[in-house]
Amino acid sequence: RPFCALLLCVVAALLGSVELVVRVGLPRISKIEGRIALEYRSALAIRHASGRSPNVLVVGNSWLLYGVDLPMLQKSLAPNYSVRRCVIEQTPYLDWYYGMRALYSRGARPDVVVLFLNATDMAVNDLRGDFFAYRMMLLRDVWRVSRDAGLPPTQTFSLFLANYSY
Repeated sequence: RPFCALLLCVVAALLGSVELVVRVGLPRISKIEGRIALEYRSALAIRHASGRSPNVLVVGNSWLLYGVDLPMLQKSLAPNYSVRRCVIEQTPYLDWYYGMRALYSRGARPDVVVLFLNATDMAVNDLRGDFFAYRMMLLRDVWRVSRDAGLPPTQTFSLFLANYSY
């Protein structure tokens, strides 16, 4: 029994250490993760414009990242609009539907939201999986997401766990 308890403690400490290293280190060493974290924080910081130009949040996947020149868009809409972007690659419509619910729930208050996806991404009933669950989904939406995406119980449980673990 003492050996089993010690083994469980060591495994828990190892898993906790890996989780901490990944949460802190990955956004620092990965350009993509760093950009996603920065843009997501920026989206969360948006508040309704009171007396200034309205805030526009443009969200989407790689079509937005590579298809829209953000500095040009910001320049062409300034000073009438303040534009921020939040790009998360490989995200179809369902990811953004629940992702916007999470952004609003976490305090984001853009005046205008523009969803930038292609027709296929709008039509598929797919998810990015564990990355979506951790980065974009609220825990309370697990059952709705599962129903809307037609997930089996194993994938639903995976979303539940991924909501906690990077």
